[in-house]
Amino acid sequence: MFKKGFLIDLDVEPKTDEDICLEVAKYCGKDGLAFDFIKRTSPVIAMIDGTKYEIQKRYQKVRLLNCWVLSCREID
Repeated sequence: MFKKGFLIDLDVEPKTDEDICLEVAKYCGKDGLAFDFIKRTSPVIAMIDGTKYEIQKRYQKVRLLNCWVLSCREID
C-alpha cells in the first residue's frame, strides 16, 4: 500500500522547529483541518485530519522555481 504525502509551500526558510510548527498550524487553520503535534522537534510529527505525518523542511529545485517547502509524509 502506498503512503501518502503532500508539500506545504513556504515564503521563507523556517529557521527553527517552532517555525515549522507555526507553518503547519497556519496551513491547517487556513484549510480547516484538525491537527495535533505529537513531536515538536525535527522531524516534527503531527496528526493532521486523523492521519499521522512526519514533517521536514526541504529546499525544492524544480526547473526555474527554487523554494522552501515542508514535506509531509504519512507514517504508521
